Formats: sequence, C-alpha cells, structure tokens
Amino acid sequence: ASLDELMCRGADGVRLTPFGFMVSMTSTTVLLINALPRGPDGKTFEERYQVRGETDEVAIREIKAVHQRRMKVQLKPHIWMMDNGWRGEIAFSAPAQRKTIFKSYTQFILHYADMAQKHNVEMLVIGVELDRTTQHPEWLEVIKKVRARYFGKLPYAANWDDDAEFVTFWDA
Repeated sequence: ASLDELMCRGADGVRLTPFGFMVSMTSTTVLLINALPRGPDGKTFEERYQVRGETDEVAIREIKAVHQRRMKVQLKPHIWMMDNGWRGEIAFSAPAQRKTIFKSYTQFILHYADMAQKHNVEMLVIGVELDRTTQHPEWLEVIKKVRARYFGKLPYAANWDDDAEFVTFWDA
C-alpha cells in the first residue's frame, strides 16, 4: 500500500536500507542479520529490538515490489552499532585493525553488490556516514571490487556535517 501511494504521489524511486551489524566501536567484523548471535538473554536481535529484520528475503521481496511498480531502487546498506555508538566515530587508525575491518566491510558490501546486480538495482550506496574512514586508501580497493561485480550507479553517502569535503575517493 505504501508503494502504491508513493507511486500515485509521483515518486519514481525508493531507498531500501538493509543493515550490517557491528557489536561495538572496537569490533572489526560486520555481520549480516542472519549471522547475529543471540543476546545474553537468549533473544534474537529481532526479539530484543522488536523490529522486522532486513533479511535477504525481505530485501529481495521489496526490490521486486518496487520494480513491479516501475520505480527505481537505491540500495543503501548501513552499519548498525549494537553498543549504540555511531558509525561515524569508527576510526580504525591502527593498520592491522584497518585491514581486518575493511576485509569484513568488503565482504558485507559485496553481498549487497551481488544482490543489487542480480536484481537490477539502479543504485548501490558504497558506504554511509563512515566519517573517520573516508581518508583511508582501502576505500579504493573496496570500490574496485564492487565495480567488478555491480554495474549500476555507486555513490557514497557522507554525513550532513563537513564529512563530504574529507572524502578522498569521490572520483572513484
């Protein structure tokens, strides 16, 4: 019903936002929802936060529903910090830590690149508000790997503050 109303109001596209999860600001692993461990209380993520999870099945169903209405899709995967931190404060300044997190992040974003390519998604956002990482050269390798598997538009979503001027990979 929401998609039909958007279409009637003249919308020509929809942004879908699946999440990857990091346990804490010092974690070096990005997990998909189906890989999340149960909490100490034995509850799943969905039970703890009382939300419907963005599983692959849900995302694919939503992509198809948008396309059936002849609207475009922007897939914008975000990082959810499970310790209630903010992804813009992730720094990864130590080279070994940076190598590990970028490897994990690459696997995460390639997962969505493959989904986007397979389901003809028009735009895949390569990263969202990762302010303190945008000067790291590892982004160029992430972009190269994504571009080898996804052929649509590939923007980066800088935060509303002055992050945009510090992004070193705009031209990629």
